[in-house]
Amino acid sequence: MTSISNKTSNTRFQYLTVVFVVLLLLIVGKDLMHSYIRNYSFYLSESLLFGVFWLIFIPLILFCKKTSQKKSNIILPFIFSIFHLVFFSLFIFLMSKLFFSHTFEISQTFKNTTSEYGIVCLIIYGFISFPFFKNQKSLKEIENQKVSDRIKVAHQNKIVILEYKDILYVKAEKPYIAIVTKEKTYLHNSSLKSFITEQSKYFIQIHKSIIVNTDYIVSYSSRKNGDYDILLKNQHIVRASRSFNSNFKPFFESISLK
Repeated sequence: MTSISNKTSNTRFQYLTVVFVVLLLLIVGKDLMHSYIRNYSFYLSESLLFGVFWLIFIPLILFCKKTSQKKSNIILPFIFSIFHLVFFSLFIFLMSKLFFSHTFEISQTFKNTTSEYGIVCLIIYGFISFPFFKNQKSLKEIENQKVSDRIKVAHQNKIVILEYKDILYVKAEKPYIAIVTKEKTYLHNSSLKSFITEQSKYFIQIHKSIIVNTDYIVSYSSRKNGDYDILLKNQHIVRASRSFNSNFKPFFESISLK
């Protein structure tokens, strides 16, 4: 277990090292090209010093992402942007004070960096902390979710568990829905939209107020006005609205006889 943990840590370290090196090369390359186009002197030390602005994004983005997972706050992008700009200005001041022949003042650095990259900071930290991205589940998590094949309904002061495959059809009986099986009809406190969202494996909607179990469909016939009558195995006939043709017609067309 320890070896696996160490291997993971080494992989992350290698990845961060590659990112760090690539960023440095991009920063230096950008400044070198800029100096060549503008025809002025290029100083590697200053290029690396001011290139720290982009490297600061790495730890702050990780921290911003972790913070936004705990709470959603519209001012987070502003807080991280200001901190980034202030920290960068202080860093430039201290480094230039210690290692350069001239010192870059905090206020001037902050002013110049804010005017040039302030919007960039807001966009990046706003994107990272935006609640939409925070609450999204990965495709793998969604696929791994277990969908129940049963539903609980209240009937005569007791809870009855029904198998979805035993339900013939469901119809709207506002403010409830009526769940029709071979034996009984159960009123359930829900809506057609919620029902088919929870369980779409067996059912298709054929009318604004009817959802039918495809396993019980025998045939359908036209009513000559765009609507259809659908015959179920228990000899019940339910109407399919022409506005839902795109739901049930493909079902019949997809059936292949072997």
